[in-house]
Amino acid sequence: MSLRIAWAALVLSAANYAVASPFQYIGINDSGILAGGYTAPNGSTSSVVYNTATQTATFFNPPGTGLLGSLANGINDSGQISGDAYFSGSRADGSFAYIKTGSSYTTFTVPGVNTTFAAGISGNGVVVGDAGQRDAACLATATCAKYGYVYSGGSIIASGISYQNLSRTSFAGINNLGTMAVGWSDVVANQVFAAFEYNIATAAFTSIAVPGASSTLAFGIKDSGAVVGVYEMGGQTFGFLYQNGVYQTLTYPGSNFTVLYGISNNGTMVGGYSCLSGPCSTDPPFIATPTGDGNFRFATVSDPVPEPSTALLLLSGLGLAGALKLKRRVR
Repeated sequence: MSLRIAWAALVLSAANYAVASPFQYIGINDSGILAGGYTAPNGSTSSVVYNTATQTATFFNPPGTGLLGSLANGINDSGQISGDAYFSGSRADGSFAYIKTGSSYTTFTVPGVNTTFAAGISGNGVVVGDAGQRDAACLATATCAKYGYVYSGGSIIASGISYQNLSRTSFAGINNLGTMAVGWSDVVANQVFAAFEYNIATAAFTSIAVPGASSTLAFGIKDSGAVVGVYEMGGQTFGFLYQNGVYQTLTYPGSNFTVLYGISNNGTMVGGYSCLSGPCSTDPPFIATPTGDGNFRFATVSDPVPEPSTALLLLSGLGLAGALKLKRRVR
């Protein structure tokens, strides 16, 4: 199971789906640069940024002693990256959020808890995510409490944010303006999910629910208010685009599990997919570009083939610094 699909649990019936690629891309900016993560054979992870124009990927981890790895979740148009890093052992050992600006890192945590995860980052550096106290017992039953937070101007300006007073609320994305966030709450722990938009200025929630779906999760939002995410219906998992009051289902061709993680202001989306069987069971993440007629052109992003100088780093899980050529297959 891939890094981010495991993170979202993904949610829904992800345990039934095997995603072969060790790469997952989650955030996207208006220049088509993707942010995500790489899982090494030994289980350690690295943050990854992939430039779709130059077809190069850069691997990095924020500085820290005893880190098992990190994951990049968001990227803005200035190239600032938001993500989180966790310590060796299990995620119960704690995590912190980071913002990467050039070669510099800013790290932060929500006070009073041992895990802080960073999701999206706006153009003015506002970060949203979730934080909570995790231990082995609640991780085993997927009942660890977590609440949304907003980070801006070097400090946590809001925390303990809960949708419908539920004890498991996650922010997953923020628009470039830094005014609206999206996310979800567990209605039934790790089984049934309710999605929302959140107005940062007014602290008001608006429900996002695909008609007829048993669960809906929202991951990305653009400045116009268009939202992308995933929903489950009839045991199947689909991506969705919500704009102008209309829900549009999007699935990667031939797949039976599609999720949309992020959307840029020009409408390009990044996502992941899987199949129970068949040729798409080994395919990597994808981007979907609008064609102007309401449809989308899907392009998969192949796993990088590292140069000899970086191959050992990736195999060892260090995956630090290195640009790798990527080939993209269009379908």
